[in-house]
Amino acid sequence: MASITDVNAMTNVETWETTTESQVSVNRYDKRGGEKAVCIGGRVGQRVQVTTAEREELNEERCSSANLDIFRNGYLRPVRNVPDEVKQRFEQETKPSGGLTVEEIVNALDQKKGSAFKTWVNGLNEATLRQVARIAPEADATASQLKAIEEALEEFRVRLNETAADRALRAEPQSA
Repeated sequence: MASITDVNAMTNVETWETTTESQVSVNRYDKRGGEKAVCIGGRVGQRVQVTTAEREELNEERCSSANLDIFRNGYLRPVRNVPDEVKQRFEQETKPSGGLTVEEIVNALDQKKGSAFKTWVNGLNEATLRQVARIAPEADATASQLKAIEEALEEFRVRLNETAADRALRAEPQSA
């Protein structure tokens, strides 16, 4: 017989929403007790409901690192019925801006110029880059910094719309 905590984990439905335009896959239980992957995303704010057990057992426990866990790395953010300790962990691990504080972003805008800034921007994940894009105009970013941010965002958009065939063509060695 299942314990009370097991029953609560199976019946407590949490709501999470996407923070990027990328698609993410969430593992869920199907009606027969098997597993299925549910893809969500394509735009910011798409929501998914999962039980606590689905989040913990089918998703978080299977990730090789917290960086790959969509419930910890900033790709999904808690919306409703998420336990307080999970919300606190989310805030600590993602610093809601996807890994950087506003101060860290403003310092980077002030200190990094030219190719150093472009290299820094190209190393950011999509969630952090979107946060930088929101903060940059208000933090008096230069025109070249704003251009570098937009180019990096465009690269994410291209990868999002890229097909498997496109990736295969790009991976093939070019003949001279």
